Amino acid sequence: MAAPRCVVLIVDDETIIRTLIEDALILLGYEVLVAESGDAGLPIVASRATIDVIVTDIVMPGALNGFDLIEQAKALRPGIHTVAMSGYVANHGDKIGLADRFLQKPFTIPALDRALRSLVVGKCA
Repeated sequence: MAAPRCVVLIVDDETIIRTLIEDALILLGYEVLVAESGDAGLPIVASRATIDVIVTDIVMPGALNGFDLIEQAKALRPGIHTVAMSGYVANHGDKIGLADRFLQKPFTIPALDRALRSLVVGKCA
């Protein structure tokens, strides 16, 4: 029996980045959900039965930045895994520890895949 596919929610306000990550992760065998902001991502977290990992940008428009999304998602779903990504590390040094993994933009798809696999080892994919 095949391992269940991991469900990854990608949250990024930049369409090209969101689409690139989505397409790459689908090719790698992940089931992918997308949201263009923390405000759009939180209702998905609240309503979706299964999400294994949230991959979120930090700086986004709207009421919820990526760290806010991580905090609220973990409150709704204790144990959910998170990967934060940003090109502005210096602005967020005090909150990076909220995420299970942090990737500085630009990063490679293999680096993202390694981060995801390290979080879901034995669970899926």
